[in-house]
Amino acid sequence: MDFWDYLIIAAVILLAGFAIRYSLRHKGSCCGDCTRCRGCGNDDQKKKK
Repeated sequence: MDFWDYLIIAAVILLAGFAIRYSLRHKGSCCGDCTRCRGCGNDDQKKKK
């Protein structure tokens, strides 16, 4: 393997680590269902209907 291969592997591992850290820090803040979420601004849409 060449230097660039190791560099790409290190970058992928680093980005995966950031993604895992982000998901652990924001655990429970979003359920994935935006129709029930107040933070998505759907309350305004329901009031207009």
